[in-house]
Amino acid sequence: MSTPFLPFITPANAATLTFGSSTGVAQYANSNFGQTFTMPATGGDLVSISNVFVAFRGSTGLGVVQTKLYTSTAKTTLVATASNTCSDNVSDFDNFQGVNCTFNFSGVTLSGSTVYYFEVARISGEASFFMWQYNTNGYAGGDMYQNGTLYAGWDNRFTVTYNTVSTPTSSFSINDSIFMYRKASNISFQSNVAGKARFRANGKNIGGCVSLMLNSGNSFSVTCPFRPTSRKTTTISIYFVPTDTGYTAQNFTSGQIRVTNRTSSRG
Repeated sequence: MSTPFLPFITPANAATLTFGSSTGVAQYANSNFGQTFTMPATGGDLVSISNVFVAFRGSTGLGVVQTKLYTSTAKTTLVATASNTCSDNVSDFDNFQGVNCTFNFSGVTLSGSTVYYFEVARISGEASFFMWQYNTNGYAGGDMYQNGTLYAGWDNRFTVTYNTVSTPTSSFSINDSIFMYRKASNISFQSNVAGKARFRANGKNIGGCVSLMLNSGNSFSVTCPFRPTSRKTTTISIYFVPTDTGYTAQNFTSGQIRVTNRTSSRG
């Protein structure tokens, strides 16, 4: 008799969403500007921080900036550095004729309802630069920092773009409600997306079931023949990593399953 185990999760739909502030007034810093922001409850994969207006000031008005993302304004934990820099190549001589910067990220998953801090810092060029800010709390989910100093109620102009992460619809079942010592029992796992499943018994990898691939060729379903080598009560766990983009990994755990002696002698 097959024993099904279903994950305690709710499937979600993938989407590209944005938030941030949209306009502002000019301020300048000698080294950097920073901004805290709060991720929405769903969290997601960071795509970009954009709509950041930068204009270097000085005799040429030229310079290059980069953006780094941290877990807090203390900058003790670096989450990621943008994969690109941004160049102000307009010789405006302090006339605010800068550029709109888009900083791109990949492989960065941000937790929901969590505050993060990004900082735009000078790499080269003139000693200081302008950015556009709200001075009327244009974004309620964070605050602006200039050279490390909090400007409460101020916000940089910015847009955060992220992809929500979908949860696969997956489940697994165990063929027998009680295992028999040294007798194979099939454990089946299925999902609606492609990926790799790792099976474990009492926290140890099950031989031959460490990297079973789900794909359209096997209807996104795999089976692991588990043969207990111990008479201890056993807990089965499965870790599933989707290879389809935009889906989160999953963990599954069974209840404790008894292991009994074989009912018949070997022939």
